[in-house]
Amino acid sequence: MRPNRTSGEIVNATLLEVFLTLSFLAMGLAVFAQARASRAEARAGRAQAHSTILRRALAKDSAKFDSLRGTQSALGSIIDSLKAKSRLRPECDPDVPGDLITVKFDAGTRLVVTVNRAIFGLRKGEMFDIAEATFGSRFSEVSAFSLANRCLFSAFVVDSPLRSKDESKRGGRVIAAVFRLHNFLQ
Repeated sequence: MRPNRTSGEIVNATLLEVFLTLSFLAMGLAVFAQARASRAEARAGRAQAHSTILRRALAKDSAKFDSLRGTQSALGSIIDSLKAKSRLRPECDPDVPGDLITVKFDAGTRLVVTVNRAIFGLRKGEMFDIAEATFGSRFSEVSAFSLANRCLFSAFVVDSPLRSKDESKRGGRVIAAVFRLHNFLQ
């Protein structure tokens, strides 16, 4: 038989067991916390790497976006200009620069026409004075060609200070029935 233990020994043994149990629990929690911290640190490293990659990709995409925005703006301008041009028939001879005729308004209802290119029986350099009322019939061949080919020849218009604005507008309408006007009422 064993000798009976004193109450002090029992308390000491119990305290030692509690201490050892708490020590093992603390070490277990420390190991668990360390592993958890290591995993969090690894995730943070991966997140930072992803963040760096995303920032670089975002910078590239931002540059591409800015470039595309500039391209979109340029295309918008081109589209707007094409819309403006599409309301009118195209030039009949886009490869030939310059206007077919130059028209100067004279006093009253007279027009002074200078031919700039030889076509439709017109001679380059030819000049003639014509009434607004006969302008359309004088250029009937040009008008017929324009209608048949769905295009317009151009005419450079020089206004006269001797005419009122209403007279100039009326003369412009007579010319515009056959030609596309350049420099009109500027």
